[in-house]
Amino acid sequence: GSFTLTASTGTTYTVDASGAVYHDGTSSCLVAGASVRVAGTVSGTTLAAKVIDVEGCAGQRHSAPHGAR
Repeated sequence: GSFTLTASTGTTYTVDASGAVYHDGTSSCLVAGASVRVAGTVSGTTLAAKVIDVEGCAGQRHSAPHGAR
């Protein structure tokens, strides 16, 4: 799946989360206004996510096996 993210610079990116590992939270935590950190590769305004952290999502941590980082 994908979602949009507005960076602190004001630039809006489409995040391709299909190959990402969630370290904090899960995809169900992605709601409007959620604080999200994403690491991956940027091409134009598309970010291919490798790691996603959704802060403060009901204490859900490490939704992927630790070794998958």
